[in-house]
Amino acid sequence: MSIKISHPYIYNFKEIIGNGEIKISEDGYLEEYISSKKEFPEIETIIFKSNDPIYFNQIKISEHPNLSHLAPDTFRFEISMDGKIWEPILKEAAFRFPKGKDHIWNFSLIQAKYVKFVCYNHQARNGLYQIAIGKIQICVSGIVNIKVSSQLDRLWVKENLIDTRLDYGWSSALKKEDKEEFIEIDLGSVNRVNEIRMLSKNQKETYFPTSFQISYSDDNITWHHLIEENGFFC
Repeated sequence: MSIKISHPYIYNFKEIIGNGEIKISEDGYLEEYISSKKEFPEIETIIFKSNDPIYFNQIKISEHPNLSHLAPDTFRFEISMDGKIWEPILKEAAFRFPKGKDHIWNFSLIQAKYVKFVCYNHQARNGLYQIAIGKIQICVSGIVNIKVSSQLDRLWVKENLIDTRLDYGWSSALKKEDKEEFIEIDLGSVNRVNEIRMLSKNQKETYFPTSFQISYSDDNITWHHLIEENGFFC
């Protein structure tokens, strides 16, 4: 199975399991979680269950908007294909949630049917033990950054390269001399890519490049040649 890793996507989970108060958004992600109050410290778990295997390379988490003092500081994420054998993928200790925004982890593409959040509750102001979390999103990161050598105008900008609209795209600026142009795309993590698609505009004159090359890099330092086209006809 292949997925479009160039476009961001948030998975919709039909079932989210936990022993606390769960609020699920209309998009199917965990919007808020508040555990029940305990007299002693315990491990809390939240399980995201999918009917079919999913592929993801990003997790987002945020503190509860009203109960930031109950945010856990030690936790991990685990994955499983059967809900019985679990493998940790992320671990945090002495973690501090950023104020008013998401914390984001990017990593290579992972396959799973179950994703589990495991944390330790801690002592609240009333002496009981409890945790509270804002949203948790399991995502495909998509392209996290695009750099281009130039742009024509406000209608033909780099953001159009991945917005799925067919009426506009990206165009380099008009220049008097022949000069090399480039598009540099950051996927946010190392991922396996088995297909690259480039679409010309739907007009008689497309101005699609006749000569181009594609290179790739794991670190934005060392680049490897992948494809070269000369005299390309579109």
